[in-house]
Amino acid sequence: MEFSLHRQLKELYAGADARFEEHIDRYRIDVVLPNRLIEVQLGPLSLLRRKVLYLLESHDVVIVKPIVVRKQIIRLRQPAGDVLSRRRSPKRGAGWEFFHDLIHFCKVFPHPRLRIDVPLVEIEEVRYPGPKHPWGRRGFRVADRRLVAVRDCVSLRRGKDLLNLLPNRPVSPFQSRDLADSLSVSHWVAQRIAYCLHQCGIIRRTGKTRTGFVYVWFADGKARRAA
Repeated sequence: MEFSLHRQLKELYAGADARFEEHIDRYRIDVVLPNRLIEVQLGPLSLLRRKVLYLLESHDVVIVKPIVVRKQIIRLRQPAGDVLSRRRSPKRGAGWEFFHDLIHFCKVFPHPRLRIDVPLVEIEEVRYPGPKHPWGRRGFRVADRRLVAVRDCVSLRRGKDLLNLLPNRPVSPFQSRDLADSLSVSHWVAQRIAYCLHQCGIIRRTGKTRTGFVYVWFADGKARRAA
């Protein structure tokens, strides 16, 4: 089932000459424009890896990978039933969450024919009661996700564009724990971010201590992909 969020983002990126859900060889494309193909991906980027590598051989490709920064939860009595409540989710998303997906996509990005747009979106999530868990707590199912607003959008063409997803950065030299402190994230999250930055040529390793690798930023934004 296609969520409204997926359809709304397709329409947002489509132009007057757009064609929707067309096949190119063995792959179905969300939006086909005269000069590029657009894929809206709400799920993991890893699911697109083989498809995008194939398409990049002969087409310019734009991937739209939204990050939910604010969410309003709407509870229904039953599917398509009455609204029981509306509330703001206390959880807030951030641009650095994109690295959770990029860690499985570093072999594709960056690429001269590829652009990844990361819109930071506010959405409504419509839920209804699901089956009870064995321990007695009732779960829920998602009926729909709807776009409310696009708060910002980060376009990624080159490796160094990833820095626009990191509002605070440690100075060189640094370790992943320093990166964690700068971003106020867990150490394991900072390790993922550091791995992606290294693979995309934004930082390089200069040594290793008992607590992990030591990194420095490439000077003057001259990114080099890791070997």
